[in-house]
Formats: sequence, C-alpha cells, structure tokens
Amino acid sequence: MSKTIKFATIAATLLMVAFTGCKSQNGVKLPKTLTRNDGHMEVMVKFEYDDKNRIVKMHDYHDKKLFSTGTVTYDNDGSVKIVHSYVNKAEEVWEKRYAKNANIITVRSTRSYEDPFFTDTITVNKDGYIVRRRRSGSCTDAGWTEISTFLYQNDNLIRIKEAGGYRDFIEFKYDDKKSPFYNDKTPKWLLQDLFPNTGLNNNITEHKEVGVDPDGAFVSLTTYTYEYASDGFPNKQVKSESENATITYQSGAKNSLTENTVAQNVVAEVAKGGSLAPTKIDEFTSWNVFGKYKGKFTTSSTLAPQGNIHYSAKNLESGNLQAAWCEGVDGNGIGEHINMNIEIKGKAQFTSLMVVNGYAKNQTTWNNNARVKVFRLYVDGKYWSDLHLANIIKPQIFHFPSHLKIEPEEGHQVNLTFEILEVYPGVRFEDTCITGIALDVGGS
Repeated sequence: MSKTIKFATIAATLLMVAFTGCKSQNGVKLPKTLTRNDGHMEVMVKFEYDDKNRIVKMHDYHDKKLFSTGTVTYDNDGSVKIVHSYVNKAEEVWEKRYAKNANIITVRSTRSYEDPFFTDTITVNKDGYIVRRRRSGSCTDAGWTEISTFLYQNDNLIRIKEAGGYRDFIEFKYDDKKSPFYNDKTPKWLLQDLFPNTGLNNNITEHKEVGVDPDGAFVSLTTYTYEYASDGFPNKQVKSESENATITYQSGAKNSLTENTVAQNVVAEVAKGGSLAPTKIDEFTSWNVFGKYKGKFTTSSTLAPQGNIHYSAKNLESGNLQAAWCEGVDGNGIGEHINMNIEIKGKAQFTSLMVVNGYAKNQTTWNNNARVKVFRLYVDGKYWSDLHLANIIKPQIFHFPSHLKIEPEEGHQVNLTFEILEVYPGVRFEDTCITGIALDVGGS
C-alpha cells in the first residue's frame, strides 16, 4: 500500500473547492490568494511571483496567522529548490530539491525534524508536462515503490495509471475555460507536483479514482461546477463535498508588450521600410482558409512526425488551433516557405490576410517553438511585400492598401509564397511554426 507523504503544501488542496476573484488591472492575471474554510479552520495561501511570472514564495496562513513560508529558487539549468520554514517551529525546515537533467527530474524531499525522506524520478515531455513518475520511500519508509504514467488530451491531464499503490487509476474531465494558473510561468511539471489535483489550462469538472484498499474495491467520484468572470477565469467553484474557498488575483509582470503595443511597434518599424504590419489583433475563432474558392498549401520542408502528431502543410487547411505546419530543416527555417495556391472563379480581389503565428494550440507550445517575425510575400513569383508579424499568439489581420491589392484575372490560379526572413526564437525548440493563414477574398 502507498505511504502517505505529508509534506505537501496546504495550497495543493485549495484549488479543488470554490473561487471568487477580482479582475487584474494590468499585466496578466495570476492567483494572489487561495482561501479555504472547511468549518473548522480557515487556511489561506498567498503567492508572490518574480518578473517572469513564476512563483517564488507561498505563505500559508491558519486562521489568519502566518504558519509557514515556502521559498522557491530557480537555477539556470532548470533545477528548482523549495524550502519551507515554520513560524512557531524555527528548527523545522522542509526542503525539496528538483535536479533537472534534460527531460529527467530527480526529486528529493527531506525534513529536519525526522529521518525519512522520499525520492521521485519524473519524466517530462517536450511541452514540460509529467508523463511518468517513479516514487520510492527510503529509511523507515523503505520497501515501497509507486510508478505512475500520465495521459493528456489537449494539454489537459485526463488519466493517471498507477502501479504499486492502492489506486489503479485516476481520471479527470474538464471545462473549456481558463484555469487560475493559465498565465502562470512556473514550470508545468512543478505546478503539477505542487497542485496535483488542479487543471493548469482548463478547470477540472470530474475527478474519479478507482482502486483497492484494505476495505476492498472502491470507486470515488468528485464533481465540480463553476461560475466564470467575463475573461473566462473561474469566480467560484462548488465541490460535490461541501467546502468553501475564495481566490483573488493579482497582476503579473508584462513579460512581453501588450498586444496593441506590439502591433503599434511593428507598424512603426514597418513605416520606415514601406512594408506591411498587422492592422488588427483578432480573437481566436475557426476560419475559412480559402474563402469560397478551392486551394491547397505546399511547403518547402516539414518537421518529421512526433508519434501521432504531424506537422504537414495539410494542417494549414484545417482552420483550427490544434494543428500547425512546422518547417523541417536544421536551424530555425530561414529561407523556408509556404505556397498557397488558389483557383479563382469570377472576378476577385484580395482585401486582407489573417495569420496565426507559431504553434498556437496553447501558450506553452507557442512559447516553446519559434514564430515568424518577417514573411516575404511573392505573388505568382513576383515580390509583393514584407509582412512584419507581431510576436503574439492571437490572429493578426493585414489589410492590403490600394497599391498592393491583388486582383487576379478571372479563371486564373494565383500562387502566394510566404518566405521566412526572420524569426522569434522559441524557448526550447528551433522549429518555426505557423498555425494558420487565411484570405478575405472579395469579388463575385
């Protein structure tokens, strides 16, 4: 049977209850306090962040009195250390070290007031999520080991398969709204370790556990419902078991410029060279790639498939955020290109262009991969304009001025070529990706 490790911060239990919050006024929206009241004690966790929007302190309060403080430090190699100190027991310190080597993280937890400690070996995927965990006891807890494997769908954890413990598996279901940690830049694997029952992208609506304990086989199901603010963050969560909690938000650091400012800066830069910049930053939606006409994409190279995930030009025809084209050459793809071929029937005029830059299925994937900074646009092999893209995940709209309008002849096949001139580098990968290109084609 699994041994219960009683080191977890109180914060790990708070997000599975109820939320209310206030809207962040500047920067991104991050959790400030999480407060739970089970009728016996009020427990609150207050967060502090660095200028990269990563958690650096967690203050635990019991009935409004400070109980402990956890301090988080980050090393350049990706390793992390958390030290918890206790107000009324200065001699007690709980320390947890995460030693990172490529996609393997070794976790060692120790407590000053007793001998036992445990070790974890965590494997993460390319997006930074845990895919396997091996946990073992040591000292007086020697002789037990648990191995868990993690399955994801749309970057949400949907199933944990366990071996060596009393649970066989855990399953989760989610809503389509933003988790309180949606904007948090703390490594995903660390958030998963600190808050194991909390969605990082969307909010958990069902938590089901199946297993066998000393009393026999069991199935445990917990459900959650939410009320949301207009920005998609939960204001309130109601748990099937009666517990009440509140959440307040704070403004995180502006790691990048706001969308409007980014677009304005690109416009100012482009004005010097006479090229095109986005005139509008749009909201996410699905899109009709070729308007009312037939068309197809071809590309100069394609990144090799990663398991069941493909990155071909066909993805550009899907009109959704879950798929992207990624170039497949060494380096960041300078000189690689996308061809967009359209069969025109009747009179037509190209009035605007929409681009979804990068791999936009979620913020983490978008950050990890490179994005296009400048496209050089050719029409039927002739230079037309340079498109200066903003470094943002949302769709960017380019309107063609009168001297750059594209008016193909009736019945003509028009070919648009988008050549990569410059890129914004990714955090982890050199692969440059584009999620979508679509035309607003006017005419008859």
